[in-house]
Amino acid sequence: MCKFASFLHNPLTKEIKVADLDSHGNTEKNLKLDPKIWREGHYTPAGEIELRFTDDDRVDQTEYKTAFVNRFPTFISFLNWALSKIVKDGVYGGSLGLNGLTSAQGLKLPAKVDGSLDLNGLTSAQGLKLPAKVGGYLDLNGLTSAQGLKLPAKVGGSLYLNGLTSAQGLKLPAKVDGSLYLNGLTSAQGLKLPAKVEGSLGLNGLTSAQGLKLPAKVGRYLDLGAKVRQELAERK
Repeated sequence: MCKFASFLHNPLTKEIKVADLDSHGNTEKNLKLDPKIWREGHYTPAGEIELRFTDDDRVDQTEYKTAFVNRFPTFISFLNWALSKIVKDGVYGGSLGLNGLTSAQGLKLPAKVDGSLDLNGLTSAQGLKLPAKVGGYLDLNGLTSAQGLKLPAKVGGSLYLNGLTSAQGLKLPAKVDGSLYLNGLTSAQGLKLPAKVEGSLGLNGLTSAQGLKLPAKVGRYLDLGAKVRQELAERK
């Protein structure tokens, strides 16, 4: 099974090839690599490195892995290199499952991600430069503060920000094509919601409707606590 990020390596030359971070098979096919020569490898966002070999590979595996680690001491160093090989015109065509990352320091993301972007392991936006556009969902549930957070101008799927307990410094996109989850907020102070949320809107952590201005359109379910619903009803 392919884990993110997957790549192929050549035990004879120590070359590394990547065309699809989610699939060894696609990398092999797209780059026309001989499966008799190339071996599978993984480097996960949590820092786990796996270099597969066959019984016929006459290499010192410890030495080989040491050379790999010297070249790519961190997952981010590997990912930045891999993206430089894959990304064309600033666009990454798939999804990036980076949920094992705990820091964005040094991370260089493409200008656009056509699929989803999962960064729910981050607790801080320090050093994080997000793409201008994310075609699928954007998961930032681990963030506890919006300090330094600059969200994409467009999120094509859902936007997950359940870890935020305050809207201070939070600037949301003008429109969210999926759902918007802000269930960790206990106060609407400073909260400016998008004009339109095509999916559901999660605000069930609010303890008061004070300062809350709902979007003109919520396409699906509006998740609010009973007390907040009552306060909104009394406004009318």
